[in-house]
Amino acid sequence: MGIRVVELSYSLASLIASAQGWPVSTTQLAVGAIVGVGLVSGTGAAGAVNFKLLGKIFFSWVLTPAITGGLSALLFLAMHH
Repeated sequence: MGIRVVELSYSLASLIASAQGWPVSTTQLAVGAIVGVGLVSGTGAAGAVNFKLLGKIFFSWVLTPAITGGLSALLFLAMHH
């Protein structure tokens, strides 16, 4: 039953974001749905969600745009000089 709840949560979040015109990452929606279901599951949040792994995922989401933006700027400067 858990996977159905994850799929429904993911689908509803995607539908709402699309209807509002919000740019969203489908990967982030999927991870958010999985974490949300893990937090409200009957097994308790500490056992259902690996917060260390979640922290690494969040950190990568923050770093990815910064790193790709920096690389793009370097490539732009290298091509124009």
